[in-house]
Amino acid sequence: MPDQVAPTRHAEGADTRRRIWAIVGGSSGFYTSISGVVKAEFLPAEIRALGVGLGYAIANSLFGGTAEYVALWFKSQGMETTFFWYVSGFCILSLLSALSMHDTRVHGHLAREEAGGVLS
Repeated sequence: MPDQVAPTRHAEGADTRRRIWAIVGGSSGFYTSISGVVKAEFLPAEIRALGVGLGYAIANSLFGGTAEYVALWFKSQGMETTFFWYVSGFCILSLLSALSMHDTRVHGHLAREEAGGVLS
């Protein structure tokens, strides 16, 4: 009888899942720590709350509101793994929109407001 028991596949999979969630959680911290400033720089003060709230509501209703139904539809069609591509498509769309954003050092609204533009 060996002194050590070899790890099972289940235990190895759990370690992998923990590592993935640590990476996902850590990377979301990069966004959440500066999201308020980024949104403030992109939107003028008059419409800032509307711009942030409406964008959030539309994104959550389109993706979050339909994700369960889309996943169940893929499952009923016998294509469960296709849901991965559905989620990946939204991730790519998000990446493309982030890459197409203006440079806030040049086009930001906060610098104009501080210089006496909108709020004075």
